[in-house]
Amino acid sequence: MEEKLIKLMAIIAEANGGWSPDWKNPEEIKYVPLFCYKDGVLVLRYVYPWNLRTVVPAPFVFKSKEICEQVVEDNIELFRAVYG
Repeated sequence: MEEKLIKLMAIIAEANGGWSPDWKNPEEIKYVPLFCYKDGVLVLRYVYPWNLRTVVPAPFVFKSKEICEQVVEDNIELFRAVYG
């Protein structure tokens, strides 16, 4: 699973085009995919806009909702493997 997680994080980094979230900036909105199980299968439920400060950053964070949705759509099997 570690290999799949590293691959997924590399895909996200590339999709974000070098952008890194500024976790100290509450004005910067970050986008996080929220998943649920539908008929026993992991699916994207919602893309959550997150602008709160946190000491524990989310591992899967995107600079836009559109990028998030596209990466999840293109790599849903990889997300399923990581989430188990």
